[in-house]
Amino acid sequence: MGFIYSAVFVNEDELMLKYPPVHPNEFYHHSTIEFKPISIEKLPLGEKITLEIIGRLITDKVDVLLVINPLSKNAYPHITLSTANGIKPFESNSEINSNLDRIQPLNDKIIGICGVFDGINVITDQTEKLNECKNRFNQIVAFKTIYR
Repeated sequence: MGFIYSAVFVNEDELMLKYPPVHPNEFYHHSTIEFKPISIEKLPLGEKITLEIIGRLITDKVDVLLVINPLSKNAYPHITLSTANGIKPFESNSEINSNLDRIQPLNDKIIGICGVFDGINVITDQTEKLNECKNRFNQIVAFKTIYR
């Protein structure tokens, strides 16, 4: 089974109360660990992760919180809060990179849960991890059977 991304999923309502949206397209729900992860075997699915909120960047395109996400593979781990019309959330990466001098420092934190998104559901339990391991094992067995 393929996943769209792995992430630390946070309480959107809690963040929205503290950091109201600037742009019309609201997101708030996660800090990406990895886009299209090849494996989730080493992820601590279902575990609580504390994200330190260290800054906020607001541009004409995006509104993001920069976080310390120890699991993230992004150069600048963040939570996209909102985007302007026509702007996709992934554009936060380039906006951060282009506007490092405009980040407003913050000292806050939020607790999230490690999980994956499959395109429909957020999965935060170990069952999915076990299923992935079984699928990989079955693929290896099938490969060895075919190429003996």
